Amino acid sequence: MANLTATITLSAGTDIANDSLALTQTVALPVQPPSANVGRVDVTTGAPYEIRAASVATNSYVYIKNLHASNSINIRTAGGTVIGELDGGEWLFFPAKASVGIEVIALSSTTEVEFGYWTDA
Repeated sequence: MANLTATITLSAGTDIANDSLALTQTVALPVQPPSANVGRVDVTTGAPYEIRAASVATNSYVYIKNLHASNSINIRTAGGTVIGELDGGEWLFFPAKASVGIEVIALSSTTEVEFGYWTDA
């Protein structure tokens, strides 16, 4: 068993609220080595790219980053339900339920995407 350490920091000044925002969370996530699928791919508008197959029978931690400066991508289940949209430079990291496929598709033109997932130990 190995640990994948995830840290997120959210901070902002008083321009979005009365008080400044300063939140940091870190968690060690037990995962099975090696990384199940890590890489980069050019995603098109014509066909979704499968990040994690629905046949993966364990919960996973999924990372996706849109590497393009301005093009957007949708993140969706293999059944086509959109669960998020990433504009240029945005990313997400989330726990994915077992047996739910995860895919990405470009919204306007071919877009480079960085991705990875790690199965829960």
